[in-house]
Amino acid sequence: MVSRKLISKILGFVLIGSSISILAPESASAAVTWTQASNITLGSSSASTSPGTEVSTTVSLVGLQASGAGLTTTIVETYTSGTSGSATVGFRANVETYTAGSYSQDTLTNSTIYETITTTGAIESTTANTHSRIVGLLYFKPDRVGVYTVMLCNNAHCATFTVTSTKSSAVNAAISPVNFNYKTMYDTTNGYQVVGGQATVEIGVDSTTTSTVTISGVGSIVSASDTNTVNAGYETITGLTSTQFNIGENLRLSYSEYETVTVVLNSAVAGTTTISVVSLDANGVPNSAVTKTVTWTSAGSTAAASWATYLIDTSTAPGNMVPADSSVPLSKSKGTSVANVALLKAKLKDANGNAVANATVYATVSGPGLISIGTLSGTDGSGSISNVTGSSRVATTTTTSTGWVYVQIANDLSAGVGTITLTSGTVSASRSITFTGGAATLTAVAGTGTYRVGVNPINGYDVGSVSEDSSTGYAFKVKGVDSAGNLVKSGTVYAKSSNTAVATVSTVAHDFATNANGYVYFLVTGVAAGKATITVQDTNPAGSTAPTASTTIDIQVTTGGANKIALSLDKSSYAPGEPGTLSVTLTNATGDPVADGTYTIFAAATPLLSNLNTTGYATGPNATAWATGKVSVTTSGGVAAYDFYAPTNSGTLTFSGTTLAATTVSSDVTQAARAQAVTVSASVTGDSSASLALDAANAATDAANNAYDEAQNATQAAQDALAAVTALADQVKSLIASVKSLTATFAKIKAKIHA
Repeated sequence: MVSRKLISKILGFVLIGSSISILAPESASAAVTWTQASNITLGSSSASTSPGTEVSTTVSLVGLQASGAGLTTTIVETYTSGTSGSATVGFRANVETYTAGSYSQDTLTNSTIYETITTTGAIESTTANTHSRIVGLLYFKPDRVGVYTVMLCNNAHCATFTVTSTKSSAVNAAISPVNFNYKTMYDTTNGYQVVGGQATVEIGVDSTTTSTVTISGVGSIVSASDTNTVNAGYETITGLTSTQFNIGENLRLSYSEYETVTVVLNSAVAGTTTISVVSLDANGVPNSAVTKTVTWTSAGSTAAASWATYLIDTSTAPGNMVPADSSVPLSKSKGTSVANVALLKAKLKDANGNAVANATVYATVSGPGLISIGTLSGTDGSGSISNVTGSSRVATTTTTSTGWVYVQIANDLSAGVGTITLTSGTVSASRSITFTGGAATLTAVAGTGTYRVGVNPINGYDVGSVSEDSSTGYAFKVKGVDSAGNLVKSGTVYAKSSNTAVATVSTVAHDFATNANGYVYFLVTGVAAGKATITVQDTNPAGSTAPTASTTIDIQVTTGGANKIALSLDKSSYAPGEPGTLSVTLTNATGDPVADGTYTIFAAATPLLSNLNTTGYATGPNATAWATGKVSVTTSGGVAAYDFYAPTNSGTLTFSGTTLAATTVSSDVTQAARAQAVTVSASVTGDSSASLALDAANAATDAANNAYDEAQNATQAAQDALAAVTALADQVKSLIASVKSLTATFAKIKAKIHA
């Protein structure tokens, strides 16, 4: 094997243009007898690529050996280029199935211009001779633009691989033409500096272009210098003044590297300095300006100025996620044991909105509640948190480099409003959570008007998936509030029926914690027509403990179809366009309202109609819009109410329809109510055009009154002016008389003097 030291001594160099080729060593190993002059054969002698993209070529070495011996050889691999920097280059053997052996891989630079690769190839027998073949892959990946020469030599045989690296359009797209970084100023996040100081900005440019840098606004350029750490001194800065300079073209750009210039600015006054960089494209056409601002303030501080707080309900949102503030005030049960119920995340910021790092934070609780405090690893408020249950009313910690802290909040078995306050220096923020006690007052609210035999309610008039404690449909619900009037979050209530022959209700405990919204929900099963009272209380009726809170609700169970159908309106007269309500009332044979449900009561040929055009809206008692042509109605408490706007013209508005024919098979309408015409009317007084005319007349009257007032004001002003002129005229007359008197007196004196 040829040693690395020996090879380095016998290598010669020939400079060719911007590339350097390596002459092969003059000596050769006697261990191998070659069958031909060019024992190293490349699949391709040249290739083109872009920085960061690998290219390769196949390499084949063939040698004649004694029978039974494989080929072992040392390859000297060198490269140089017209650029500074490095590249990944190497030789990979074993790319063909009959090839065996070892290979090496290296990163070569100008300062490391060669490496040796020892490979071993297997014997390949042919009919003519026994050869040993090594087949591999020469690969090369440049890190920047340039022309590279890679040479492989074995004994007296060499092969040259030339790689041309140019910046591709993909690389252009990956690198923005200009990049800015605030380096030295009191706020390097937002670019703030104190008046009289210096602000350092690093400008990264795509140095395959020429760029012009200018500033506007306040301040001036103190200096500009090349600060590229890889190729320092290659960036050319010309035309430096207090307001601009130029950055010359430089082709030494890697696929992931900016050429950088550091600019130092100062300003004696407050305001904004705008840095503008305009680069030229490959055709010398200016690109759009890229700008950055530096703001000069009379006094700068990174001291704590504000908190951003997020109160999180951990029962619905994971504590380790990016925080989102609770959309509703948090309310939790005071509980029967201490446990974490909520999380407060907070970020401490300075006056510019930057995170304040390593600041001491105190957390306190007033009112009920216990806390523990910690810090968050995530820059956005995410990150793992310690699940230590709150155990004290005062805690302290230090903000992370991103300004975040968190507070675990636990109940302390007492009711009331707990307020957690975070303080750092003079900056504080508070958030509150309500802890509720047991139910002091219960209130029952009906969810059904008239109950039917079977399960009630019929949500959408089909029981479907309705279940106990479901707010999607209920026979009645019970609201619980504690002594402070807050909706309770825990505790159980029970219900019992006064007449189970009419209606039954579940007697199991209903827990306020199931819905956590201060309500529990009940279903009622109708057994037979009649009335019953349901009592709800906070103790089990089967026990002997007297309740501390209770309520009742009366229910009525009815059966049968509509035996009487009546139409009614909420008013006997409407103004044009006025809202109104049409009620369709259905009662059964006993005169009781029919059970809640949908009833088909009108014949298809004679549906419920209005003779004048009306428009429905959906804000009435049933939240159901009126639509003419109805054959079915949906009742609550025996009434279907439909909201409408009265016609815009005057006249008589009539709603009418005819019920099902006697021959129609239906349980919705009894025979007594078949083929009955029902109607109701109301007057519509006035019309929209008259109303518009009245509005126009009123507007005209207002305009006339305004004009009269203005005329009165003008008349008064004229009278005041006339009075002033009259007084002035009187003064002038008096002055003229005085002048005449003085003139006569002077004349007499003059006459006496001459006499």
